[in-house]
Amino acid sequence: MKTLTAEEVGKILKLTRTSVTVKAKAGEIPGMKIGNRWIFLEVDLLAYIRSQYKCAQGGKEEKICRSTNVRIRPTGGSKSRHQVESEYNRVLGLKTD
Repeated sequence: MKTLTAEEVGKILKLTRTSVTVKAKAGEIPGMKIGNRWIFLEVDLLAYIRSQYKCAQGGKEEKICRSTNVRIRPTGGSKSRHQVESEYNRVLGLKTD
């Protein structure tokens, strides 16, 4: 079982050591503070990274909003102006050229 330091995790996740420790304290990244140093298990870090890609793999799986820890469903983008105008015209029964 390989352990990693906050610096090593930072290099993998492209974060600073401080950002890694802040996320670990908040419980977002699995880790443990032993003495005055944070350590991370490589296996847990891999599971964390995989968990960030659930939405991309499943398409309709719920994703956790990190700021509130509330489960949300992925949504699509906004409609273009043309799509909105077409819907209004269809609902109002207006003919378009």
